[in-house]
Amino acid sequence: MLTPPALGLLAAAGVTEVDVSAPPLVTFVAIGDELAGAEPDPGRVTDSLTPAMPSLLAALGGRCATAVRALDRPDDVAAAILRARTETIITSGGTAHGPADPLRAALAVLGADILIDGMDVRPGGSMLLAALPDGRHVLSLPGNPLAAVVTLLLVGWPLLRGRLGRPAAEPILCPVGPAGTRASDGSEPILCPVGPAGTRASDGRERAVACTVQGGVPVAVPHQRSGMLRGIATATHLALTRAERTELLRLPWAS
Repeated sequence: MLTPPALGLLAAAGVTEVDVSAPPLVTFVAIGDELAGAEPDPGRVTDSLTPAMPSLLAALGGRCATAVRALDRPDDVAAAILRARTETIITSGGTAHGPADPLRAALAVLGADILIDGMDVRPGGSMLLAALPDGRHVLSLPGNPLAAVVTLLLVGWPLLRGRLGRPAAEPILCPVGPAGTRASDGSEPILCPVGPAGTRASDGRERAVACTVQGGVPVAVPHQRSGMLRGIATATHLALTRAERTELLRLPWAS
């Protein structure tokens, strides 16, 4: 990354031009007949992802080129993806297997190759990563806001860093153990688990938990339901909890 000191160092060395990779451009497609503005009519919901997406992508190293909406129809979703002029297209909603979910049918029409079909994590497991015939990627997030942010962190962030030729951000590994257990990077002790008894979701999947670190201990923030952004808005880390260990990923926008 060309930080201010790096730019000064280049100038001091007499370097006036360098080859760079620009921030990856992303087209965002919000899918759903029910999406509305800040004051939705009955039966519709406020679209909270579209206003947040430019800032989210900027924090992850990308840039939102444009944001559009598509109706819950495969042809409308396919048309929105085809109109995109970016290497990465991110969609939200329509990722489930129900008859009203248009995304899979749209990807089939486009001849896309599905690379990842769901994750063993909650929230955020209902997602897709697909490659279009021309090599562009479509990352499809769940429609629920917290689930969408979790998927964006776990899959979208590494994807965008890969576009820049950079490795994925390494989480801090903190095995469940007695006081004094150190993280894998040698930092101050971090104790687990992050919540009350049981670190796995009731269905056995890995659990993504928004949390803060207080006195070296990850503490889950309240309001963790998949449709809520209230909890993660106050968090500094995302904890991925399993029965035997917890990985902590620092949120890229956390102060």
